[in-house]
Amino acid sequence: MKRVGEASQIACKQPNGKVWKTGKPPERLNHPHLQDF
Repeated sequence: MKRVGEASQIACKQPNGKVWKTGKPPERLNHPHLQDF
């Protein structure tokens, strides 16, 4: 679970900004989408 928290922060800093462009909070995109990063 710690990895998920760290991954969420990394995803927010991703230049692609996929997490933010979707308009959904990173919490909802915790596991499935962050694995793509």
